[in-house]
Amino acid sequence: QVNTFLDTAFDFDHVKNVCNNFVIIHGDNDNNVLFSDAELLMKKLSCELIAIPNGGHLNGSAGWYKLPEALDSLLKIINTSH
Repeated sequence: QVNTFLDTAFDFDHVKNVCNNFVIIHGDNDNNVLFSDAELLMKKLSCELIAIPNGGHLNGSAGWYKLPEALDSLLKIINTSH
């Protein structure tokens, strides 16, 4: 488990000033980064949180080589920013 993921202070106002769109995609049973961390980021960044059922840590080591939710989110951002 990554207990220190949010130990570093983030300047969320600055982050939101340099980027307009965010989406958090997180496995609902991630053993490395707590789901509550994803929920906190969602609140701080005022963005959508997509929970992947039984997603685990969503990396190649966990068998994730495709994540269509990421592409769908990116396309949604692109289409709404024009």
